[in-house]
Amino acid sequence: MKMKLGGVKMKRTKILCLAAALTLFAACFSGCGSETVDSDVTTVTVWTTESHSKTAVERLVNEFNNTEGKEAGVAIEYKVIEGDSFAKSLELALQTGQGPDLMPSTLGVVTMVENGYAAALEDLPGGAEFVQKYKDDLVNRVNTYKGKTYTVPTTATTRGLIYNKDMFKAAGIVDENGEPTPPETFDEMREYAKRLTNKSNNQFGMILPQKWTTWVASDMLTLMQSSVGHCGYDPVTGEYDYSGLAPIINTYQGIIEDGSMYPGAEGIDNDTARAYFSEGLIGMKIAYSFDVGVLNDQFPAKCDWGVAPLPVVDKDNRYKQVESLGSSFCINAASVETKGGDKLMTCMKWFASDEYVTEMYKGGFYIPIDWDIVKDVELNNAKKGWKEFAEMTKISHSQNQVPQRDTTGKLGIAERIKNEVLAGKISAEDMLKQHTIDSEEATQKYYAVNTDESREDYVDKTWNVKR
Repeated sequence: MKMKLGGVKMKRTKILCLAAALTLFAACFSGCGSETVDSDVTTVTVWTTESHSKTAVERLVNEFNNTEGKEAGVAIEYKVIEGDSFAKSLELALQTGQGPDLMPSTLGVVTMVENGYAAALEDLPGGAEFVQKYKDDLVNRVNTYKGKTYTVPTTATTRGLIYNKDMFKAAGIVDENGEPTPPETFDEMREYAKRLTNKSNNQFGMILPQKWTTWVASDMLTLMQSSVGHCGYDPVTGEYDYSGLAPIINTYQGIIEDGSMYPGAEGIDNDTARAYFSEGLIGMKIAYSFDVGVLNDQFPAKCDWGVAPLPVVDKDNRYKQVESLGSSFCINAASVETKGGDKLMTCMKWFASDEYVTEMYKGGFYIPIDWDIVKDVELNNAKKGWKEFAEMTKISHSQNQVPQRDTTGKLGIAERIKNEVLAGKISAEDMLKQHTIDSEEATQKYYAVNTDESREDYVDKTWNVKR
């Protein structure tokens, strides 16, 4: 529903005050990341929060403005806006007609479409052809909504098991050449964790950052796909089945029982866990490609470490690992009239181009979802682990979407694992049976109310991530 700016005097006054604040806010960032352009060139403003790549992108933007952009009569004004208030600032800017022309879908595609903030790419010049390249990776309610596309997936955050090579060598977990051999299965992971643990040196095989709010999704739930092909909802059958998570939970529970898990997990967040790994105290940890920056810059590793594929239940029955896809900018619907759809699409295509993504990969900022784009690119002075994580795209795929659920009154799976299974109150198998039932009931409850939506939109008979 679109927000109405009319109403009582108090509301109007509030909006006017916010608008004035926004004007000051925008003025503080005017001119960032771009050079002065000719008056006959259309300026396309872009807002982002990506401060880590700011210098590199500004360099590329200036090159674009002086070459392709100049030929097309368009210049990008690139603004990096830091701070936790970005979403509120963006929403206010859009409400008051002062929003950027291109922006991240921070507010969520559904919200942006329902409020008329985002333009459908198919409705813009060359947009229908543009989205075809990404059609196999488009995700409902992330990139698309009600049959239209608003963003496209361009980058990937991959997963892997990082392991301490020094500890592996000390424990004799090596091949005939003395090279460390990371585990391929969860059974091996538990066995290796026990062998890697050396309490006299305060070294442990694994670490589980239970204080981290997403620890279950990170270290357990999303690992299901590698072993069973989904993460609890099977898009082929349209049914829930969390039973494949049991061996993974039991492995962690076994590692805890063995005394191979770093103690005090309840008080450990992910930053602390990564710092302990960097200090050489942890043998293995589930990690993301963005951890490359952490282990090279934030907490420079004092040990030799490597990156391996995620373990599976059965090494003869593997599926593609879960990777998270990063989306392109979306286009401000209001800007189509003022700036022109062709100008906006020129910038949209450039930010999603193979050339741009390659430069971001070379700089160690982003991994393209299509490994073929960069497979032959030589990296100079690449950060340790970057190429290994990037190559994981060859064995990775995004997670399938799950139907909407009304979970009111239902326990979350993270709460159940921590407070029920790991607390010894119930087996993983029994808990997951109940969670499967609860998930189905929550889905039926949602669609009984939202009759204009259909859970059939989440059924995909062609889904296949078998390796």
